[in-house]
Amino acid sequence: MKKCVVSFLLLLLTSAGLVVLSGAPATAECPYTSCGTPVVRSASLQAKARNRAIIVARPVMGRSAEYPGVLVVTLVNSRGKVKTKSVRYRGDGTRRTIYVDGLRRGRWSYTVIFLPEDSTLRWATASGTTKWVKGRKRARS
Repeated sequence: MKKCVVSFLLLLLTSAGLVVLSGAPATAECPYTSCGTPVVRSASLQAKARNRAIIVARPVMGRSAEYPGVLVVTLVNSRGKVKTKSVRYRGDGTRRTIYVDGLRRGRWSYTVIFLPEDSTLRWATASGTTKWVKGRKRARS
């Protein structure tokens, strides 16, 4: 009974304008087409050449927003060797293929980071997983 009385009083006070209930404040700092969490979608492809990794990446932000920037690929193997490659991203919404040569045979973990050119965009985003790199064929003796 107490809950019903309290809710009825709250209803009367809000309808009279004495109590204002506020929801989440509306912000207009990002246009509707670019709002959303930025994500880098990446995948690794099997390379036909030896000692090469092929990584395909595409930054996705909101529904239809595309921003130019830089894709930075960092590969680390189990021994701690690090290879880094940076490529420009035009911001046209297409995926970018990144070739990294000179890798030793083995399992490499990679991370793709997108750094937007626009300084007002305050986020950089990352994605990654593990890739197996085939080594050189050994000569038969």
